[in-house]
Amino acid sequence: MSETRRRWLAIVNSACDGMRNREFRETWLRRLRYGATKVVICEGAGEAPHIIADASDFDGIAVVGGDGTVFDVLPALDPSRHCLTVFPAGRGNSLARAMGFSSMPLALAGLRYGVEQPMDLLLLRAKHADGSTRQAVCASTIAMGYVAAVVARAQGGSGLHSYTLAAAMTKPERREIQVSYDGGAPRTRSLTGLVISNIDYAAQYRAFPDARLNDGLLHAVELDAPQWRQLGYNLAMLAGIGFKKSRHKGKSVQVRSATPFPLMADGEIWNGITEFSVDCVAGAILCNRSADL
Repeated sequence: MSETRRRWLAIVNSACDGMRNREFRETWLRRLRYGATKVVICEGAGEAPHIIADASDFDGIAVVGGDGTVFDVLPALDPSRHCLTVFPAGRGNSLARAMGFSSMPLALAGLRYGVEQPMDLLLLRAKHADGSTRQAVCASTIAMGYVAAVVARAQGGSGLHSYTLAAAMTKPERREIQVSYDGGAPRTRSLTGLVISNIDYAAQYRAFPDARLNDGLLHAVELDAPQWRQLGYNLAMLAGIGFKKSRHKGKSVQVRSATPFPLMADGEIWNGITEFSVDCVAGAILCNRSADL
């Protein structure tokens, strides 16, 4: 257990999946008010950074929402002062699962009994077809192809079933891309998708079982399966089988395509991308995880 007693500011996304649930609002939100120092309901996109900027008295930030909420919060965190923890109140909750907080009781216990450690982040740089560029810091998953299409289809749904249903309804489509790992020579590949992560979970799927929060590496898997085989892989991961090891590990990856494609960054969809790069930033921020990991 960390010897530091932090002042936790809990930022609750009012539009997160949990807030649609009466039990969450009446039971877990009330208990959170006892566990955290202060609880603030975030009413709109982009509001979280302003809340953090105005809350100089807090050195712990508890995100209550999904990976998209974490995505909004990350740019506002001060690595020299803030510690991040996540409550599983979204649809997929990849980062919360990776921290060992697959349920609200576990996350609440983590405020008192959690272990603090450095956590890697992913620096994403992307270029649009019109020549404009975009940059973001991600905490869990970046994907193109099949996984990006699944996330886009699941948006607006509720609960994990939205991802499961979207995965079953989405047909993988092949695309030729150039991929380079760690500055190596680009290889042209015909793939149905590419998934890059710095944690073990992608929603409820433990897609990268050998990934750790602070291993200093990004993990990538190239998808090339037709629909029936991809569904088999999905079921295997749900059963806890998954991949024996990640297909690629390293510090960076660069991707280029002749035609624009949607890119998924921690649950957010960026359209019209033609190329992007991802770099692992080792130990970028302090996080609070379960002591049982």
